[in-house]
Amino acid sequence: MESAAAGAKTAVHEMNGVGHAYPESEYPAVRAWLRGPVLK
Repeated sequence: MESAAAGAKTAVHEMNGVGHAYPESEYPAVRAWLRGPVLK
């Protein structure tokens, strides 16, 4: 999901059941985000 409130680009990615940990299984989603919306 993306939002453009106040002209800022944002993205939301829910990671259910992981608490404050950042599991390796989420790395591909971060790579895709960095290569996609952030750099555009």
